[in-house]
Amino acid sequence: MANKRKKPVKLICKTCGKVFEVLPWRANKAKFCSKLCKNEDVRLKMLEYHKKNTSRRIAKVCRNEFCKKNFEVKPEMIEQKFCCHKCYTYSKTKEYKERLVERDKKNNLRSKNKIWGI
Repeated sequence: MANKRKKPVKLICKTCGKVFEVLPWRANKAKFCSKLCKNEDVRLKMLEYHKKNTSRRIAKVCRNEFCKKNFEVKPEMIEQKFCCHKCYTYSKTKEYKERLVERDKKNNLRSKNKIWGI
């Protein structure tokens, strides 16, 4: 009986460039020598995707008067006014509106004091 076992095919790893062997039936699909190299390739693709998509972002400032945090949005989200849901919900509360009124009263008093030199 002849040995029916097929000889492994040598391939080059797409990530590290190391030569590795696979069975002939896997030669068309195998691209990496290990799971580690495959994961590294996926990580690099995700970084590239992230760089490509973050370059199109638009810088904005949170509309919550007590937050004023800088944040970025995608062009399709240009109408977004708050950095997070927490700031949005807080801006709808009675406490927020009271703080705004209180702050405005202080600012108004300060501006009158500057005018009168007090």
